[in-house]
Amino acid sequence: MVSSQPKVSILMPVYNGAVYLSEAIQSILDQTFTDFEFLIIDDGSSDDSYSVAASFSDVRIRLIRNNKNLGLVASLNTGLELARGEYIARMDADDISLPDRLSRQVDFMDAHPDVSICGSWLLAFSGNMLSEWHSPLSHNKIHARLLFQSALFHPTVLIRMSLIISHQLRYRNDFPYAEDYELWSRSQPYGRYANIGEILLRYRIHDKSIGSNQYDAKQKSADRIRLRWLQSMGLSPTDDEIHLHRELSLGMAPDPVSMKFLERAHAWLLKIRTANAVTKVFPEPELSEELSERWFVICNKSVSCGHSIMNLYFSSPLSAHFTGTKRAIFAFIVKCLLRWSGRYCHVGTNATYNA
Repeated sequence: MVSSQPKVSILMPVYNGAVYLSEAIQSILDQTFTDFEFLIIDDGSSDDSYSVAASFSDVRIRLIRNNKNLGLVASLNTGLELARGEYIARMDADDISLPDRLSRQVDFMDAHPDVSICGSWLLAFSGNMLSEWHSPLSHNKIHARLLFQSALFHPTVLIRMSLIISHQLRYRNDFPYAEDYELWSRSQPYGRYANIGEILLRYRIHDKSIGSNQYDAKQKSADRIRLRWLQSMGLSPTDDEIHLHRELSLGMAPDPVSMKFLERAHAWLLKIRTANAVTKVFPEPELSEELSERWFVICNKSVSCGHSIMNLYFSSPLSAHFTGTKRAIFAFIVKCLLRWSGRYCHVGTNATYNA
């Protein structure tokens, strides 16, 4: 019989997800950690999702059915209201939790009472494609990453219920497809983050995934979250700067690359660092390291500029904070040297930057 006060409440909304639902449910029931309740919220599905979930007879399952489709955020908030556990674990209806996921996360949270939200790395898969997705581990690094994007993979998180109750936290409906990023950002003053540097979940990518179908809407919501962070640092970015910040967040560079774009990107990253030196919204040196990583990524995508981009990268004060491997730097240098400088890059200046 399931406890009236389980250690973990697993929260999994589902809407027309019957095709992958059985595998997702079974991955939870097969967990080595067993003290949990499993809240499955069918959000008015028109397929067989409800009957698939109802076919499992495990007493730890609490199956809830919305009378109509209310949306993901409403279903998540319903789950938060109904949950009885010390921890809330998120799960999506098309993913697969590895057997030790809950055990590893509960042990970590019990050992680190200062941590309020704990995620993990994941393995994204689609057909024959496999890709490990890593994220920063420490609170300060996760905090710095939030200026650009979510650093906690939503279906991997374990949340301390006391955080939810003490600060009356709920998902917001006005940030569609980025409600998790918004919640992590809003909850930052109240607790600490962590990620476990292990793959604890298999993340399925398919043609009905939010990332595949709602990319533009998700990025518009993310832009508003990024803007909120930038404004907290005393910045008032223009629309062009918001667009540039999105490109840097996503590691995007125009094709063909222009030196003008790179100079704008560099100036913007330095502007952020200068603003933070005054407001101290983000921790240092973690913010400088995050800015350095963005600078390296965008330069590494611009190696068609050859010697020009190599000189530009190393003359920037941002390069001094790079925490990547020597192998990555060596590969960047080799790629630059192998390109004919100016062949593909629209070089407008040979400007360099000094600290």
